[in-house]
Amino acid sequence: MLHLILFILTLISSMKMMARLHCQLLGGVLVAAAIGFYIAYSINTATFLLSALFVFFVSNKKVRELD
Repeated sequence: MLHLILFILTLISSMKMMARLHCQLLGGVLVAAAIGFYIAYSINTATFLLSALFVFFVSNKKVRELD
């Protein structure tokens, strides 16, 4: 069981580092591709809103059952 927990924590940490690297790389490519800062920030805003929408629809049914 401990090995599984360590594997999961390592996987999560690796995914966070890869996401940071790829997001910075993608942001640099978008700005350097002459689309400008406004479009790059607009794409960033759209992805943030999409992420917020996903979080909003996450079910908290178990939390409500505990109350």
